[in-house]
Amino acid sequence: MKSKKSFWENRTLAWVAFALIVILAIFLGANRTVSSYRAGVEKSFRDAGKEYGSPAEDLKKYADYAARLYAITGDTEGNAFSAALSDLNRTREDPFSLGDAADRVYGEAAKAYQRLLADEGDDAGKRNNNAILLFAEMESTRMRLRNNEAYHKSALRYNGAVKAFPASLLVPDRRTAWTFR
Repeated sequence: MKSKKSFWENRTLAWVAFALIVILAIFLGANRTVSSYRAGVEKSFRDAGKEYGSPAEDLKKYADYAARLYAITGDTEGNAFSAALSDLNRTREDPFSLGDAADRVYGEAAKAYQRLLADEGDDAGKRNNNAILLFAEMESTRMRLRNNEAYHKSALRYNGAVKAFPASLLVPDRRTAWTFR
């Protein structure tokens, strides 16, 4: 009669335990890597870089310029400008929720700006001058956002990690960090 093997002598059980430990290590490693990259994105989003301000502050200014331009120009087709501006104001504090709101605001602001420049009403000159200044400020802020290498490097590193295996399967929050197009 065979003697019953103890827990420490059972090879099948040892291989199962080893496999579970490896899977757990992969899961914890992926989560830890993505978490550290995510923290880097959040830090660089809020902190000012050497050459450029923080993206969070720049987005606040960008939204302010867009709102002031909106006050001068009014809305574009179907309230698209106000809807895009509302989305930007709602999401601009979180680089993982921002999505394409800043790009949509820019597109709608450009349409409204072009429409205003074509307007030849009685107060068009003053409105045009204000709109030109605000749109120029939006352009300047947009360039600062685009050229902020510290933020974009950390965002691209995070986005690559969250999309790669095994994080793509194991990390619960797979939203990517916002990058300016």
